[in-house]
Amino acid sequence: MTDQPAAVAHPTRSTAPTTQTPDQDGALADSVLVAVTAVPGVAAMHSGRFGEVATYLSGRRVPGVQLRDDRAEVHVVAHWGRDLLATAAAVRLAAESLALRPVHVVIEDVIHPSDSTGSKETT
Repeated sequence: MTDQPAAVAHPTRSTAPTTQTPDQDGALADSVLVAVTAVPGVAAMHSGRFGEVATYLSGRRVPGVQLRDDRAEVHVVAHWGRDLLATAAAVRLAAESLALRPVHVVIEDVIHPSDSTGSKETT
């Protein structure tokens, strides 16, 4: 028989839940939306072909931003004439700095700046 304790505490393990509350998800999704729409070359957020790309919250939704535990997706409409790869990279950087997880960026559409109606969501 050995003199080992019955249970050993692991100080490096977190006992905190791994998922966020809906309020935290909503605040994070809102922050990502604001940061992404401020990126030069982004005309609007895009909810996907069927409106499925969003963070769904109680009584509202944040279009174009999907948050998961291990990654996030951001769908945007870009301005015509901008470097799309540079715009996507800037969107990724802005979103990842807030989301603290890998971000997949989808440019759903490209519009001419004169076609912008001022709306920040397109479905």
